[in-house]
Amino acid sequence: MKIIELLESRSAPLYHTTSYTQLFSILKENKLKGNTKHTMNDKQYQGVSLTRDLDFAKWWSREQLANVGIILQLDQNKLRQRYKIMPIDYFQTTAQEDPAFGTSEKLGFEKKRRTNIYAEAEEFLIANEISNLDQYIQAILLPQKSADKIDTVTHSAQLPREKAEEYLSKFEFILKQPKLRII
Repeated sequence: MKIIELLESRSAPLYHTTSYTQLFSILKENKLKGNTKHTMNDKQYQGVSLTRDLDFAKWWSREQLANVGIILQLDQNKLRQRYKIMPIDYFQTTAQEDPAFGTSEKLGFEKKRRTNIYAEAEEFLIANEISNLDQYIQAILLPQKSADKIDTVTHSAQLPREKAEEYLSKFEFILKQPKLRII
């Protein structure tokens, strides 16, 4: 892997995008489980995928989570005191294949990658989970489009009443979080 000098500060916040239904569980359990696997030096690691790029986190919320994503803003300094965090350039090769996402060109990163070597800035936190998550949360960022879409889904007449009530209660719980900011 080629080493690239990072322009961002090590104290910059890190972001993790998830769905609002997952966020409900994350906040209730006060932990963020590591569901990402990366192979480094022929060894596989499990951890939490984060980014130092808020625009990428917003893109993930919009494109990968169909406008129902919510972004956790985490304190990088505090995380580094307890966890090992490695910078990862996921799309470092041209049109890298990934069975889950296709090629980087299909995702729209290839053009950006050629003009900006810092296009996808993943930070990989190596751990099965981040426990006591509330100690690391700086903000919960809810994109306006996500708020609108979640509101539409929770009030949909097409959903069974029981399911709509469950979704609505989860969304209302998130809306009451003191660190919530609409962006």
